[in-house]
Amino acid sequence: MYQQVVSEVGKQKNHFVFKRDEKISIIQGDLLNKVLECFPPHLDPQKAQVPLSTIFTSFFHKPTNSLVVVNKGASLLSKSIVSGRYMIIRHVGFVVYLPNQGIEIIDVGIAGNIQKSSFVVLRPESACSPGFMFGSQRCNCYDQWLLTQELAAEYNMIEKPALSPQKLEEFLTSGMSLDEHDNLISRTSGQAFMMIHFTSQNGMGSGVIENNFVHDLTANAFIRHRGEYSAEQTYNTSVAGGFKTLGLMPDPRKLNDGLSFKLSSTIADYFNAPKNIALLTNNVDKLNALRSSGYKVKRLQLVVRAGDGGNIENDDRRNEFGHMIPDGIKVSWQEEFIRLKGEIDSLKSEDFS
Repeated sequence: MYQQVVSEVGKQKNHFVFKRDEKISIIQGDLLNKVLECFPPHLDPQKAQVPLSTIFTSFFHKPTNSLVVVNKGASLLSKSIVSGRYMIIRHVGFVVYLPNQGIEIIDVGIAGNIQKSSFVVLRPESACSPGFMFGSQRCNCYDQWLLTQELAAEYNMIEKPALSPQKLEEFLTSGMSLDEHDNLISRTSGQAFMMIHFTSQNGMGSGVIENNFVHDLTANAFIRHRGEYSAEQTYNTSVAGGFKTLGLMPDPRKLNDGLSFKLSSTIADYFNAPKNIALLTNNVDKLNALRSSGYKVKRLQLVVRAGDGGNIENDDRRNEFGHMIPDGIKVSWQEEFIRLKGEIDSLKSEDFS
């Protein structure tokens, strides 16, 4: 099926493929239905009660040779965890088939106006179940995600409307929706935020195997990540040491020419994001992947919490993986919020070139 898509995309004229731009080719008609049957979501168009094209889009991303299935999205009334402020977030799910690697699963949330903002604040977050589910203090993953949400709420806060459930849905979709060309339209003028959660990338994408297609990257990464945690404590080793104990390369996202790191640009390309990106990261590979994809990137340091149980992993990430975390840093969540808001405000008058 993938080879059929590649063949159709390569044709000069084709009613199954619409070449939206140099990077994105939209799959249409019967070919779209075949893709939806063969790839997740594995749906039969004959059994569906509505045309599946009204719910899903599929596209071929030329720079990564990936075939992507994406839903049309849903507008959510979202509440920031820390301050309890409300905002509208457009939630979109991606399944990305990478021919020599596997299938990546990605959740994306967009706040603000991506078309009117001169830059987008982007946070790419690999899954971390211990932090997100159980509040693990050995890493900063959940804190970084919460702070990103809080910043998005700072720039896009709304009053919670006192509406019936039906009227609330109408309010949300009127606030953020798709136009007739599937472009994301926001009725606000708030600063755009793009929050990307790589659900299939537990443990630094540890499901990836060099030059080997993995049928279920998510399950592979999930249990490998748990094993890496066990290895750290059982054998009193570092993060990289935990991977090596299992016979794995530390941070397998670097494998296959860093393909996993390029997925942020796949998402940004699809949404026609501004070419200027304020990237919340300490990872130089995430930074370089976006720059090599043609984006002008300003990096915003994102430590969030230091000086307690997270320091061991902060040190490991700096010393073993080259993450840009200052040695001996001590900072609070509140200090990071104030600093980052100031830096985002200042970027509105900066030249990203």
